[in-house]
This record gives sequence, C-alpha cells and structure tokens, in this order.
Amino acid sequence: AGVRVGFCIAHEAVADALRKVQIPFGVSSIAQAAGVASLDPVVEAEAFARCELLVGERNRVLAGLRTAGFAPSESEANFIWLRLGERTADFAVACEAVGLAVRPFVGEGVRVSIGLPEANDRFLATAVTWLGSRA
Repeated sequence: AGVRVGFCIAHEAVADALRKVQIPFGVSSIAQAAGVASLDPVVEAEAFARCELLVGERNRVLAGLRTAGFAPSESEANFIWLRLGERTADFAVACEAVGLAVRPFVGEGVRVSIGLPEANDRFLATAVTWLGSRA
C-alpha cells in the first residue's frame, strides 16, 4: 500500500492545479522500479491474479457478514467498512483478542483490510461470534 505509482493525462489547467498539491518526491525509486517491473507480462499476470483473488475474497467476506446479520457498506477497494456505531470499540477489542487487527473509528465503525482466505475466515468467525454474544 505504501508503494504507489501512477500518471495523469489532463488539460493544462488541471495539470497545473494538480502540480500545486502534489507531494514532493511522491514516487520513490522503489515505486518506480515496481512500476517498470509491472510492465513485464509475467509480473502483470501475477498482479491481475492477485487482484482477482482479492476481489473474490472481498465479495466472500461481504456475503458472510451479510448472512451473519451485519450490514457492511459496498466496496470496490481492498478493504470493507463495517458501521458499528457505539459498538465499534467493543468489536475492535474482540478482534484484537484473537490477533486480528482492524482499524476502529470510535463511534463510527471499523475498516477491515481483506487478506488471505485463512485470515478472512478467522475474521468472519470472530465477527459471527461477537454478534452472537450481543444477541
């Protein structure tokens, strides 16, 4: 997540506005090397395979949460948002107790990064157990 590279094709006025807010040295030499490497067909295929795995896992986690009775927000990212309101801190503590890291925003909800299937299974099991203990 910390290695980002990209480009923008824009009208001159838009490009000028973007230059005013860009981060100095925003693309590191490591990010540049990764960007160049990603142009290799073998590396590109691996990147697309990882994206497909992530999308599948994200959809599986969302479906599992909905089946359990949660109402997660739709997502097109590598994370999901689970609005829990005042129960946020309690949920975060339950996750931490079993070695899972979620990003709590107290009083709002948690941001949950999508990981490998095994970690996602642990998260779903923890969420279901937590919700069941609140019923």
